[in-house]
Amino acid sequence: MQKNIEQHIAETATNFKRGTAEMLLLFLLKERDWYAYELSKALKARSLEHFDIQGPSLYTILYRLQDKGFVTTRDEQAGKRIRVYYHISPAGETYLERIMRE
Repeated sequence: MQKNIEQHIAETATNFKRGTAEMLLLFLLKERDWYAYELSKALKARSLEHFDIQGPSLYTILYRLQDKGFVTTRDEQAGKRIRVYYHISPAGETYLERIMRE
């Protein structure tokens, strides 16, 4: 019985963190399009360094949002490299409004 409670608490904490990260990223994307590094820095700065989502973790969240249809991408040439900019979709805006009301 104790193990089930601990597992439930761990799963709830994970889902809470996941939902919070998604909400914060969508909130920033509502302002404008960002590329991943810039999005990570903005999130860290605006949260007074409470949220610092780096590399693989950030891309995992962004890909999940993209798979759900909440985020789209566009490529843009920046010098010799191509930057992928993330954009909140209408479905993402609706989802963000819903989770912010909850």
